[in-house]
Amino acid sequence: MGVFRPNIGKLARRRDVPALCAALTHEKPRVRAAAAQAIGRLGDLSALDDVLQSLRHEVVLLAEGPRQSRSDKVLRELCTATVALADHRALLTLIELLDRHGSYHQLYHLRFAFRNLLRVPGELPDGVLSALMDSFRLVDEEEFSLPIHVVEGLEEIGDPAVTALVELAESRDCSAAQRREAERILQGMARRDAERTDGRLSEESAAEIDRVLDARQSRAQAKLDTDLAAVRQRLAADLPFPVAAVALLDELCADGSDPLSPSIKGLVRAIGAQASAEGGESLMREIHGGFTARRPWMARHLEKAWDGIGRWQG
Repeated sequence: MGVFRPNIGKLARRRDVPALCAALTHEKPRVRAAAAQAIGRLGDLSALDDVLQSLRHEVVLLAEGPRQSRSDKVLRELCTATVALADHRALLTLIELLDRHGSYHQLYHLRFAFRNLLRVPGELPDGVLSALMDSFRLVDEEEFSLPIHVVEGLEEIGDPAVTALVELAESRDCSAAQRREAERILQGMARRDAERTDGRLSEESAAEIDRVLDARQSRAQAKLDTDLAAVRQRLAADLPFPVAAVALLDELCADGSDPLSPSIKGLVRAIGAQASAEGGESLMREIHGGFTARRPWMARHLEKAWDGIGRWQG
């Protein structure tokens, strides 16, 4: 559409959806935003393809376009219109755009549309769950966390997502990090379901989650026992425990590893567990202070490695 400014109010009163869709391509952001707002209020599904095409365009424009053509408001109104049209077919486009990792504001508006569209009653189109599960390919042994829209999406999908996540958590064809991430999401789903007065998960799904998490707890306890035994063997017997613990942490990180490195994290946590058992959080703080006095750049890593041990919060 050219430089002439269409009368969006008049087009909306006439319910002239094709003209409103054409206005989505106007060079003025104010016109595009008004057109998107009008389309959302009319709720005419014939505009869906144009709205989604404009969404793609605005995400690129906000990132790369000339300043006079950019407007966060246009993206906001397009996302609001997408929710108002209430068609699940838009979910795949939203996932595609969210996976591009735009700016904070882009992600906020897109996540708003994605989250609210998932809550619209009706059967989800094929491909939504698999598109979210594909994100697990990004998870590696460096403790990469899934994008928040993936976690929120799986939680909103509910029972079908539980089935897919349980299969992943119990699979031996994926990495340990991927299994941990699946278990983490299942734990979050169970916690949120318990907080709701109208539980969204079926009894079967809740039981499956409990089974997976119980198995994880058993494995974690067995590994902790093994790591504790290894730590006790390696602690210098002729030194007070805090001094010996600092020395062992220093030894573990001597080759450039940090407390979150998968190769030593278990032993690092075992040191924290032993400290918690012997002297609680105060002893953990003493050891943390002694270690980070030598390696101050690792302070945050040690805090995170000990997260959840006793009263410690990393």
